[in-house]
Amino acid sequence: MLSKPYKPIDIEIRNVTRFSYGETTDGEYVLWAQGKAGWFEIRPAPHYESIYADMIQAVELLYFVTDIYSEPRKKVGGPSPQLIYQEVGSAGYCGRITNQAMIRPHV
Repeated sequence: MLSKPYKPIDIEIRNVTRFSYGETTDGEYVLWAQGKAGWFEIRPAPHYESIYADMIQAVELLYFVTDIYSEPRKKVGGPSPQLIYQEVGSAGYCGRITNQAMIRPHV
């Protein structure tokens, strides 16, 4: 791990052209923004923390569903929407989704 010789400072990044997300080796999810000077890890100001938490939750759910879809199966093709919904529900995501968002199986 790299040592950080300097104390982090707050900056405003303008003209953001791209965003990226990832998962660190310790399981933490991270968001980055690309500005003219490069990529910057997003650490939101207090009034943006709820939006940031929703974004992290979306990334976490994306990785979870991707893992379900990537599991080897006997049948050809991916899992059914019902199976994905069942896995998401049993992992507790349905109760944690914010802003009244709902996950519904495709019928």
